[in-house]
Amino acid sequence: MNQPAATDNAIREKLSSYTDPYLSQTLAEAKAVESVTLQNGAVSVGLVLGFPCADYAGELKTALQNHLQPLLGQCRLDLTLRAQITAHAVQRTLKPLGNVKNIVAVASGKGGVGKSTTAANLALAWAAQGAKVGLLDADIYGPSQPLMMGLTGAKPVSEDGKHLTPLRAHGVEVMSIGFMIDQEQPMAWRGPMVTQALTQLLGETNWGELDYLVVDMPPGTGDIQLTLAQRVPVSGAVIVTTPQDIALLDARKGLKMFEKVEVRVLGWWRT
Repeated sequence: MNQPAATDNAIREKLSSYTDPYLSQTLAEAKAVESVTLQNGAVSVGLVLGFPCADYAGELKTALQNHLQPLLGQCRLDLTLRAQITAHAVQRTLKPLGNVKNIVAVASGKGGVGKSTTAANLALAWAAQGAKVGLLDADIYGPSQPLMMGLTGAKPVSEDGKHLTPLRAHGVEVMSIGFMIDQEQPMAWRGPMVTQALTQLLGETNWGELDYLVVDMPPGTGDIQLTLAQRVPVSGAVIVTTPQDIALLDARKGLKMFEKVEVRVLGWWRT
């Protein structure tokens, strides 16, 4: 029977030194190593990662085999991978929603740069990787997620008369003001009405247990957007822009807005 060229402690130490390209940390720094077991000619490794990783096992196994090869000898490597999504900090003046671990705002300084498309794709990508995901269309004046998610004409229901049940598409829970109004009806609302509508959509929707709630924010950086950023407990924000100078200028204003309300900007996406 094949035996590894080292003990399980040596393999664990070598394994812990592997730097994951997505975490930019070693597995030891990420506290990702759950178990290392040698049995019947195999090295069984159990890892836990802090991001959705349903399709990552094959790629990571190949990388770890190369990393551990001097110690594995002729033994095979068995990898068990699971995700453990944790809640991240929100604005100091707000409390996170008890059933939603992380709210991620997708925003843009101006309209027409692909913000709603980015929000939908982000939600779909997380769901495809095994996360529990919701998508809130906060663009009250121009809701587009019903069309994006293939839910045009659908209507949510309320089982208890107090909370709406979100619609589900492609593994994502979806809520939008677009489900409540006629598609051709303009939203001639002032700022306070918009913020109240968003607060109700967020707080009066029965989201269930979510790892991520992606919020498709209205475009712009005015009073409405600032008020929404101050009222919604956000773990992080993604800024969407196009390459044009004027779009980048507005995107920088969006960045400043989130900095003002102490929301961490996770990154930029240029469409």
